[in-house]
Formats: sequence, structure tokens, C-alpha cells
Amino acid sequence: MTAFPLRSIYFKPAFRWLLVILWMAVIFAFSSQANSGEATEQVLGEINVPVRKCAHMFEYAVLFWLTRWSAITIRRPSSIVPGMFAFVFCLLYAASDEYHQSFVPGRSAQVQDVAVDMAGALIAAFLVPYFLALKSFCSRTRS
Repeated sequence: MTAFPLRSIYFKPAFRWLLVILWMAVIFAFSSQANSGEATEQVLGEINVPVRKCAHMFEYAVLFWLTRWSAITIRRPSSIVPGMFAFVFCLLYAASDEYHQSFVPGRSAQVQDVAVDMAGALIAAFLVPYFLALKSFCSRTRS
């Protein structure tokens, strides 16, 4: 009996895109929570806004990484295309997420929130070369 070939699934494009969709569902679920700002305000107090903005940046940094990783299955990793695709994808999802929030009680849609989301994606995009260099270094030292 052989072990489950997780590594082979890890590299399949369908698996990668499934992770993107699941992460988008996580973002959607958080955005669907009515009056969440007031709820976290009671717990976090005056650090509520910075914590929430950092959480938004983190959500979209992860979405950028997952989308870029999935887009690599379409284009070569050294190409700028996966990163550009991921950034535009995040921008469109952030805008649609803000629109969705305009229908949630106690939530609002603000262009500034899209900018915060995109700051997270941009930070992730700037970290890509460092991550790839670290990955290359680690693979060379293991050999």
C-alpha cells in the first residue's frame, strides 16, 4: 500500500485554483459578517482599526500569493505575467468585495478599503523576488 501522493496533487493546476477559490470564500465569509466593526471594537478597543486594516492586507497578500502560484501553471514563473495577473485579479476581487459589503448591515463600501487590500497584494508582490531567491538558496543547499 502506497502513501497518498500529496506532492502530485500539490502541483496540479486544479488544486491550486481550488485553494484560490477557498481563500476567496474565506474573504467573502468575513465580509458577510454584519456589524463586525462594532463587535471587534468591543474586544480590541482603540487598536480595532489598525488590526482590521492589517487583517485586510494579510487576506489580500495571501490571495495574491495563491493567485500568482496558480497563474504560474499558465505562464513560466520567471515571467511578470503571473504577478500582473494576480494583482489585477486581487484588485477586481477587492472591488467586488467592497460592493458586496454595501449590502451587509453595519458595513460600508469604501474606495480606501480597496486601497488597503491592494497594499497587502503589493507588499506580497514586492516580496516575491526575495521568496524565490530564498527558495533557490534552500534547494541548492539541500543538494
